Amino acid sequence: MKDLSAFSVMVKQPIAWGDMDAYIHVNNVMYFRYFESARIAYFSQIEFNRQRTTQMDIGPILAHTSCNFIQPLTYPDTIEIGAKVIKIGTTSLIMEHAIISPKLGLVATGESVVVCFDFIKNHKTPISPNLKKTIELFEQRQF
Repeated sequence: MKDLSAFSVMVKQPIAWGDMDAYIHVNNVMYFRYFESARIAYFSQIEFNRQRTTQMDIGPILAHTSCNFIQPLTYPDTIEIGAKVIKIGTTSLIMEHAIISPKLGLVATGESVVVCFDFIKNHKTPISPNLKKTIELFEQRQF
């Protein structure tokens, strides 16, 4: 993978000196933060944010995330992080992530499982037909 053209959202982010650890490469936990940046940018674009009223309090929560570390990142660099939805279930969706460095190429891939959560009832809730349609329009495909 040389670019993120297959991803619905792409975020550019400079590597900070503080992202590195004692082994002189970006600490593993930072890859998850990079995925989070792209995931939140995706949610912002489709307006999938926590919605609160006196009767309702629904929003996304992260249920699972994983990362395949392909190459180590180091400072200085500016990476591109991609996010896209690859599956929509009844109460959750699966997102795919990728990180590309212009110097190194593909450095990591990953997945996130995001659950639609009812904070008043304290349990998962179905993804609304409206949200599903919004994602399908944004991804330009049906699930």
